[in-house]
Amino acid sequence: MTTIFVADEHHRLYRHWRETGARGLRLCHVDFHCDMRGLLIDRDAQQATFFDEAERHHIDQGNFLAHAVMDGIVDGLRWFHDPFGGRRYDHGTVRYERDLRVRASRRRLGPWRPLSFCEADLSQWQGPEAGEHLDLDWDALANTLYTADHARALQERFLATPFRHRPEAVYFIYSFCSSVLDDDAFERFLARLRDKLDAQVVRLSALSDEHSTVSRDTTRRQRIRARLIAPFKGPQLRLSSALKSIDTGRDLQFDYRTAPLGPVSGPPAHSERS
Repeated sequence: MTTIFVADEHHRLYRHWRETGARGLRLCHVDFHCDMRGLLIDRDAQQATFFDEAERHHIDQGNFLAHAVMDGIVDGLRWFHDPFGGRRYDHGTVRYERDLRVRASRRRLGPWRPLSFCEADLSQWQGPEAGEHLDLDWDALANTLYTADHARALQERFLATPFRHRPEAVYFIYSFCSSVLDDDAFERFLARLRDKLDAQVVRLSALSDEHSTVSRDTTRRQRIRARLIAPFKGPQLRLSSALKSIDTGRDLQFDYRTAPLGPVSGPPAHSERS
């Protein structure tokens, strides 16, 4: 039977995996953000390492997957997101082997860990593959930057996708810092996903350490404040540099298997904010 693990913050999964002794997981990561801040991935060699030494020493919702990869918890990762999402809209995002920002320092980096990795447009997603766990962040389908109509369309398309392979585990994360604050909508989607997979639901306890930004019991005002101070996870509408624009401008112009996806356009007009 499939188990859906529900958590308020994404880095709660890292603690769950450590507690359960998880090793060598393959994840289908559906998320507006990469959650791999500080990681460099060589897509040609299918390996990864930290490029930012500071990221080795703390874990939060923006880098927990980087630690999961480097600790051997995750060794396969397929990242899917809407075209209005991904590296170009994220602070401190994962970097790739062709990025201008890492070429000069790459020879000094290491150690490297094997990582089967790809990034692709959510419209190309056909459900989890055999043996994968599904890691679903609510902000991939109900981001604060989406209109209600766009969010509903993404949610319906997700639920309509046939799951040829039923995952053993699904991780469904609220991510208050970047998702629409609508508990009822979140719970309705959870119920529909549970029914689709004939799954059981397990709610993980909230984090209580200094890295926790919010819990389900906090007020709406506290959640909004937490969203503003959440470390490096919020979308970045103004690109930090010309180099980042060049690096991320090439993203998702290829399919992770064979057929090219074509260039990604900018944010859809209905998703822009003044």
